[in-house]
Amino acid sequence: MNSGAVTEPAQRVGIFGAGKSGTAIARRALEAGYTVKIAASGPAGQTAMITNIVTPGVIATDVGDLATDADIVVLAVPLRRFTDLPLVLLADRIVIDVMNYWRPVTVRCPSSSTPAGPPASSSVMPCRRHPDS
Repeated sequence: MNSGAVTEPAQRVGIFGAGKSGTAIARRALEAGYTVKIAASGPAGQTAMITNIVTPGVIATDVGDLATDADIVVLAVPLRRFTDLPLVLLADRIVIDVMNYWRPVTVRCPSSSTPAGPPASSSVMPCRRHPDS
């Protein structure tokens, strides 16, 4: 049943992680016309020093502020940093998860005490990057 409400298309992408995956996704999102914000483990000023060169046009922000101003959120951090993310802020967001366990670079797989993930009200799309993960 259609309520007649108009849903605006997603315009803002927030990326947790300014490494290889995060910056590559940021460049593609910018090319597609999205407003892109990115956060890394350090303060926004440090992140901006990297992103101004690697991904010009991306807005560096702090981890705590990223999810509140994004329609789509990308999780592109090392798996060991997953528990540092403010997952509760991802409610009602589209979440693209590009993190996964990969033996050559992941020191340890998360234990059973790792949080279950983003809230149930978010739409999570996991992506597998490596066939042996």
